[in-house]
Amino acid sequence: MGKGAVSDDDEHSLMTLDSGAHEEAADAIADADLLLTVGYDVAEHDPADWRRKDAAVVHIDSEPAEVYEAYNPDVEVVADIGRTLQELTEWCEATAVSFDTEWYSALREHIVADIDREPADTPPFTVRDVLPILREAMASDDVLISDVGSHKMAIAQNFPTYEPNTCLISNGLASMGIAVPGGLAADLAIDENVVAATGDGGFLMNAAEIETAIRTGCGYTIVVFNDDDYGLISEKQLDHTGEAFGTGLTNPDLVTLAESFGIDGYRPESPAELRDVFEAVIGDGMALVEIPVE
Repeated sequence: MGKGAVSDDDEHSLMTLDSGAHEEAADAIADADLLLTVGYDVAEHDPADWRRKDAAVVHIDSEPAEVYEAYNPDVEVVADIGRTLQELTEWCEATAVSFDTEWYSALREHIVADIDREPADTPPFTVRDVLPILREAMASDDVLISDVGSHKMAIAQNFPTYEPNTCLISNGLASMGIAVPGGLAADLAIDENVVAATGDGGFLMNAAEIETAIRTGCGYTIVVFNDDDYGLISEKQLDHTGEAFGTGLTNPDLVTLAESFGIDGYRPESPAELRDVFEAVIGDGMALVEIPVE
């Protein structure tokens, strides 16, 4: 949820903690000799999963650390976060501290290469196939709202973010259905373009809010990743029991559904068509783009 606090264009960024096809960002944590956790909440990424060795941990937050076996910081700085970082920056500059980037630069190169992958030629796509094309069509200060589902993990890991508060992901309690009404709220609040990215399950939970969006004069793009399934729930069921039950969906024709609300609907069938659709609809009023995914 801190995406954009450091621009992913910055050579120091390793995206999110799970980034990289082979967990390159996690490898960097394993190699680090000092970890500064800034505004960190254990609900975001369980420290029990970190492959941390002997690195000291400094917790910087406006609240004390939530201490338990896997997270017991060596130092806690409980203060205003922005002011604390400013003081650290001034100290580094005054003491001429130099920072070596070579120990993780190759990890960043791998992550960037994975994010810039070429999509499949024909549907079904993967969510990761679609994200580079979506990123190209959005300005750096446009806002992406992500619903909850398997696509959320791909967005967290593989959608580069360049400005704070421009990639909003529901996490923690992680309630499904946030994207369509969240896009409505964002569009009312800001002048930049807004994209609401959702799975078919989350979309159907709050699709009626398209009517509210139209009635209140909103104009944003809804991207529906459609696999006819509560995909993440199926995945968890399969992991635990070897089978999935009650998670398959029989979806309506989503393009026709969009048109019944009075907005344009699209179902692109190739990467080129996907690029054309995104370039045409983002920032051009209310629209729905259905994308069949694995």
